[in-house]
Amino acid sequence: MTIACIQTVSVNFLPGIVQRYAALHPENRMRILDNPSGEVAATVLRREAEFGINMQGPGHPELTSIAFMKDRFVLVCRDDHPLAARKSVAWKQLEPHPMILAGHETGTRPLIELAIQRSKVKWRPYYEVQRSSTALGMVAKGLGATIVPEIAMEKDAYPRLRAIPLVDPAVSRSLVLLSRVNAHLSPAAQALYDLIRR
Repeated sequence: MTIACIQTVSVNFLPGIVQRYAALHPENRMRILDNPSGEVAATVLRREAEFGINMQGPGHPELTSIAFMKDRFVLVCRDDHPLAARKSVAWKQLEPHPMILAGHETGTRPLIELAIQRSKVKWRPYYEVQRSSTALGMVAKGLGATIVPEIAMEKDAYPRLRAIPLVDPAVSRSLVLLSRVNAHLSPAAQALYDLIRR
């Protein structure tokens, strides 16, 4: 079976699901296409994957979309950052700090831009990257802070990093399961699809 998913899901969320799936179905093999958000729907439409995990976005008449999880955005900084001890951080408080942000080609950037406009934050990122994993690595080296969906945060990978909820406004994205309308998933794919929904 082949599935497609956005890269942030493939780093932290999906491995735990796959571990549970493998325990239940040790004979099944899986191919995971970890794509940018714009590619996940296209991969499912081209029948290169039986289903996909993506951010909720504009619908497509040939795809069924079922939301299964809310994923809030967090500020990630090192434990020696001036904001590291806070319980939450308002977007406006980010102005004086060097930031590392996802590039405009990512699915999360429009949500971040909208929050920046709403909170009237006046800053430009010091660095732009294509993957949240790159941003987290740069934060770990002390190059700045970043904004990522909470699911992208690998809790054990960087012990010095702190994830702090962003407020005023609080921003989240919905994660959805995408499949072709009237498609019949293979038994192996259906079992994984059901496990993710649960």
